[in-house]
Amino acid sequence: MVKETRWWAWLVAGGLAALAIALLFNFFASWPIEGTTLALDWKGIWNDLQGGRPHFNTDSLLVVPWDGVLLLPLGWLSLRASWAAATLLTIIVLVASVPLALGRRRHLLGVMLLVTAYPALRHIADGNLEWVVIPGFLLTVYGYEKNKIWPLAGGLLLATAKVQEAWLPCLVLGVYLLRTWPPKRLLALAGLLAVVVVPTLLWLGGEWVYGLTHVTERGSIMDSSLTSSLSRLGLSGWLVVAAWLLLAGLVAVYAWRSGPTFSRQKAAMLLAASLLLSPYAAGNSYLTVLAVGLIPLVMTGNPLAVILMILVDLPYFASRGLLYYWSATYWMVLLLVWIVIAASQTRPLPQPQPGNMALVTPKP
Repeated sequence: MVKETRWWAWLVAGGLAALAIALLFNFFASWPIEGTTLALDWKGIWNDLQGGRPHFNTDSLLVVPWDGVLLLPLGWLSLRASWAAATLLTIIVLVASVPLALGRRRHLLGVMLLVTAYPALRHIADGNLEWVVIPGFLLTVYGYEKNKIWPLAGGLLLATAKVQEAWLPCLVLGVYLLRTWPPKRLLALAGLLAVVVVPTLLWLGGEWVYGLTHVTERGSIMDSSLTSSLSRLGLSGWLVVAAWLLLAGLVAVYAWRSGPTFSRQKAAMLLAASLLLSPYAAGNSYLTVLAVGLIPLVMTGNPLAVILMILVDLPYFASRGLLYYWSATYWMVLLLVWIVIAASQTRPLPQPQPGNMALVTPKP
């Protein structure tokens, strides 16, 4: 009787979830976004998904080729329907990213703080692709900590969607894998990645590299990277280079001395450093830092994280002109603040621990 009740409960819950998704999809799809600033980024992305293949030479679709192919089904929908689908996927990913380990009340608080955060609503309004990157980082953390090849491979394929967010975490993780995984498992992981990466690079790699090296927003008022932000503040070239080298050196020391672990907290810290050290980074990417690392730390009651969360939502009260001229620099500062907070935490967040991955050969 109990099992039957549970079965019906799951059926009802699934039906209600499907109804909620359908209603939300219809709600967002009915918005007249044409000719407005809504879906500002998504209009370009959607346009680059037309014609049965992703296009990378228009400065709109800047993800890696293997994730560009993954996005193609959204190009089959109308502009409104595709933006509605991307919005729904963003909301679903944000809700699913909030950890359950700290109890129901804190989980609900974490969900509320995340989905109403300024970067979340800004991301939805613009229509971008952090909903691809966030599950990628979460799967990568899970796959590495649990020593599972398939989740790790899937996570890496998704997390690398935006190179500016993933290049440094992947570099550090690669060193950790060489230190902790046996050659047989490394070859298996490399094989899984190559099956997807190599064909898509052969097909679209040249066009993708061209698009990646011709980003028109690089160095603009929209660029939150360290070099661009410090240059806008009037610092001389040698000071900008010195700041870049200092940050890179400190991150390298931290990554080595903290040991071959890859928690959500460390992943988000490396992600923030990756954005700052990249040639170009958009402030909207702070949403991934928020979902992967900051919200779980806020849920523990960490006072520094709570203060940073307040700062994250402060743009709600800023004027339009202030946001236009200073938003990118503001997110650069908050990325630096998060790096300091994450690197200073000695107590890890509640999550599975990696164990002795190098000492125990996993079962096939």
